[in-house]
Amino acid sequence: MAPPLLRAASDWSLRILIVTAAVVLLGLLLARLQLIALAVFAALLISALLWPVTSRLRRAGASRGLAAAVTVLGLVLLLAGVGTLASRQAGHDITQLQTSVSGGIDKVQNWLVTGPASVDQQQIDRYRGQIRDAIRDNQSRLATGAVQGARTALEVLGGTVLVLFTTFFLLFDGERIWRWVLRLFSAHVRPEVDEAGTRAWRTLTGYIRGTILVATVDAVFIGLGLLLTGTPLVVPLALLTFLAAFIPLVGATVAGIAAVLVALVAKGPAVALIIAAVVLAVQQLEGHILQPLVLGRAVHLHPLAVAFGITAGSIIAGIPGAIVAVPLIAVITTVTTYFARVHRGEQADAAAAS
Repeated sequence: MAPPLLRAASDWSLRILIVTAAVVLLGLLLARLQLIALAVFAALLISALLWPVTSRLRRAGASRGLAAAVTVLGLVLLLAGVGTLASRQAGHDITQLQTSVSGGIDKVQNWLVTGPASVDQQQIDRYRGQIRDAIRDNQSRLATGAVQGARTALEVLGGTVLVLFTTFFLLFDGERIWRWVLRLFSAHVRPEVDEAGTRAWRTLTGYIRGTILVATVDAVFIGLGLLLTGTPLVVPLALLTFLAAFIPLVGATVAGIAAVLVALVAKGPAVALIIAAVVLAVQQLEGHILQPLVLGRAVHLHPLAVAFGITAGSIIAGIPGAIVAVPLIAVITTVTTYFARVHRGEQADAAAAS
């Protein structure tokens, strides 16, 4: 007869293997259905943000369908307006930016020829010719990249339509969908599952609203810095800052670097240093005040969990995966913590905890 310690170790090993196999199979399934999985989770995030609007319209007398349709249509119009404004300013300012880049290249070339480097003009012309030849020789690859870009654009368009479609039905019929999900569980565990779902929804709602607030503050302050210094592409860069805030740790840095580079090219080193100072100040405000106060109550995650989650999400699904990784981990943590308390017989404490 095996010793008790060995039996316990074998039992736990079997359980760990079963759980690991289930997680791997679920990961493979989600990888196959990546577009659908990302669309559903994105729709959940958007629904968590828009549900108060739909609920208020329903209390005002609108039907469920009308309230959901008006909410989704308002979101589409808002996104279309912001996108149109950003594209118009980008089209207006891109000429100025191209002129600045061209002038900067000419200055660098003159410095290489007349400065301490004393580079031969013929050598620079030869390098330019090599660049033109490389572009000509790789036209087929460029064309293939353009085709791939068009395919990606179609996938993004299809995913966007699927997200809006799913969002509408979550706002329209989310409560009945959840009741149907609950009926899949036995009666004696149904209250715990309902409570876990309520906690997950509360966590998701707190995360998305807090992130929207943090992203808005980041975009406004950095946009003001760009506007006051006369840097071009204010609206596109502010929009990039807003979207980048949904990727913790990495997004703010990338958006800040983009803003500094545009300022450097368009306005020179002095303005670039000012923008860099503004970006650093906004990041300090976000990291030490906004994140703890706004998101701290809804999401309690260790920085390592955030970093690993973002890395895993980006490996599996690129930028969309990095965006959904943190709220997904937060929801999983909330649910597993609740069930762990219930398993330990702490139902009263679990029900009282927020």
